[in-house]
Amino acid sequence: MYSSQMTKADSVPKGIVVSDLFPPEVCSQIFSELNSRSLLYKTILAAEIIAGIQPNKVDPPSRYLVLPTLNDQRYINCFLQCIFWFSNSFEVPKCQIDIARGMRPSLPLEVFDQLEQLRFLPKVRLLEESEKRELGILETQIASHSVWRLEDVPEAIELAQTPLRVLLDIISRTHVLPRQIADLVAEAKSSDQLGPSIVHRPYTDSPLAALVEAAHFYFHDLGFGPVSGGSDWQTDIAYRSTNIISRPPLTKEVIDLHLQLSQSFWEGF
Repeated sequence: MYSSQMTKADSVPKGIVVSDLFPPEVCSQIFSELNSRSLLYKTILAAEIIAGIQPNKVDPPSRYLVLPTLNDQRYINCFLQCIFWFSNSFEVPKCQIDIARGMRPSLPLEVFDQLEQLRFLPKVRLLEESEKRELGILETQIASHSVWRLEDVPEAIELAQTPLRVLLDIISRTHVLPRQIADLVAEAKSSDQLGPSIVHRPYTDSPLAALVEAAHFYFHDLGFGPVSGGSDWQTDIAYRSTNIISRPPLTKEVIDLHLQLSQSFWEGF
């Protein structure tokens, strides 16, 4: 069973990448974009929880958040990596704290001081199949999906819910292409021992999505970065690009993939 405690200190959970390809400070700065996805009413709710007020007796705040992922080790590795980066970058937006202070003037000022210091440092645990069934997950999905339980103080769980759902959507959407490419490369190598080299190059239209996609490429053992194809390559600063370097004879699958990527690129305009 996988279990880990996320920390902001210099200890790193097992399986988390420590590489010059992913500078921790830069990755955390990029992931801080998710903090803007926190909802104002969640900030007010977190302040009330800290103050000891029970906001909703029917649906009380929880110490747990359950997130599903594909039961694919490459996907799981990227998921855990992204949770670690999010944990290191999490903080409550100051503008929301200021608004919450104005909307709840009866709460002690110390409550809002605690909100400013609040961090998201969850314990992450993979649920057993019996626990999945208790959650009501369909039998057809138990084998194909892993389910993770994140545990932290209720106020942190409330504030992290929306950013984490946004993050999970980005992880899911950026997983499809590298998975298809990795499967294609593996199939080609099984027949001719070479196969195409397909390289993800950095782009700047969405740093967060680019970083998550680059992590997927990394965990799929695919090339990425401005030097993946040689020292003369440069970072693409104007648009997203995926480069396919194939050795003859060209197969129909490689040509189809190139056409698919080209169509996706032009549809982005």
